[in-house]
Amino acid sequence: TYGVALDDLVVAVPSLNFVDEINADTMVKFGVALRKKRNSQRTVFNKHRAVLGFLRWCGADVKALKISTPKFEKKVPRMYTDEQIAALLKAAPDGYFRLVLEVLRMTGLRDQEAVHLGWHQIDFKRKLILVRSSPEWGFRIKDKEERDVPLPDKLAVLLKAWKKKRGGRKLVLSKDRDVPYRHWLRDLKKVARDAGLNCGVCEGCKKKHRQCRKYTLHSYRRAYATALHRKGIGVRDIMQLLGHADIATTMAYLAPMEAQEAHRS
Repeated sequence: TYGVALDDLVVAVPSLNFVDEINADTMVKFGVALRKKRNSQRTVFNKHRAVLGFLRWCGADVKALKISTPKFEKKVPRMYTDEQIAALLKAAPDGYFRLVLEVLRMTGLRDQEAVHLGWHQIDFKRKLILVRSSPEWGFRIKDKEERDVPLPDKLAVLLKAWKKKRGGRKLVLSKDRDVPYRHWLRDLKKVARDAGLNCGVCEGCKKKHRQCRKYTLHSYRRAYATALHRKGIGVRDIMQLLGHADIATTMAYLAPMEAQEAHRS
């Protein structure tokens, strides 16, 4: 994260050579350059904070520099309704992609955790999915924190049938070859478009390929968190299951659901 932000800073202000040359004017130029590259307001904020964190690590007096932090509009996290989940499953073109969606929905795994999931990480006996790094594929779990996720009985049945069909492959959700398949987001947006589920108003819908921004793989994590919370599972337990380092992140996932529940009451 810090490396990406600093690389962008050097590109934005190529005259920089030393840390003590970074000042308020430098950061204004940095923000302008990021916006020209169509970075979102939140991304500009995050990269700005990363540079400030680097300056503090270097021992700079950040307060004395009087650098203004860019503002951003906090968005309500997108979350699938039960109806949308059912519609996407129904519209999935084959058994492979339906299984992908079921794994994401019933485990709350990050997409890259699911992409690199190996059969050795499925413990059918203890009904657990072991979320671990996959060094052979160059994949490291976020925050380097391993965790175990419950394996629902329905998903266990689907996975056992899939394993029997696939033979001796190492990866659970590989496709044509036994290597990580990295096009789920594209496939998801295609399913949504072909099923007539696009919102029709976002920038993605208006472009040539009509890839609706409403449909993301990450929204399945939010749907998973919501389902757990509705079952009465505590926020800290949900935080552990999602692999969050900060409880505030978990709370942000649950906020839309709480608003809906308040409306119903």
